[in-house]
Amino acid sequence: MHYLGETNNLGQMYLVRNAHFEPVYGGNRAVETCLKQLNRAFWLGLPGIISTHRINYVSGISAKNRENGLKHLNILIKQILTKWPDVQFMTSIELGKYLKNNQ
Repeated sequence: MHYLGETNNLGQMYLVRNAHFEPVYGGNRAVETCLKQLNRAFWLGLPGIISTHRINYVSGISAKNRENGLKHLNILIKQILTKWPDVQFMTSIELGKYLKNNQ
């Protein structure tokens, strides 16, 4: 088990995901579950780091998966912005730099 911001012997930082978003498997439940997990992370004073996979957004396997995944991603983002209007979206690199500079 690793914790957020922990570094290994190579100086690499662990960014531990604390929310999951897989609409290909859960549809609307995926949105609800992810929002609950983000709420818990924010309540604990942690950044919300969402785990998701490309199968939700590409059409190589199924165009329906892509349409469904993008639809639910749009719903998730709108609900995040509604619930937490001051939220900041970051790349992994940006989050790593932020954590390194604010530890």
